[in-house]
Amino acid sequence: MKLTALLPMKEHSERVPNENMKDFAGKPLYHAIMQSSQKSRYIEKVIIDTDSDIIAKNALANFKKVQIIERPEEIRGDFL
Repeated sequence: MKLTALLPMKEHSERVPNENMKDFAGKPLYHAIMQSSQKSRYIEKVIIDTDSDIIAKNALANFKKVQIIERPEEIRGDFL
């Protein structure tokens, strides 16, 4: 059985701004998750649900089995 992984990644974070793009061992933090998913024999494709153009462009440039879904403004959350 092949699976599709869904990774929600927002640009804004109240505690750590742009946390998914923070440096972790020389690469953006989310790369660790993506590299693990790319190596999995069970995951066929990864869908990133994001409101960030930076994350979307970076993911498409660095990973093969990835699809980007732009998160609708009405569900982006934590903006008061």
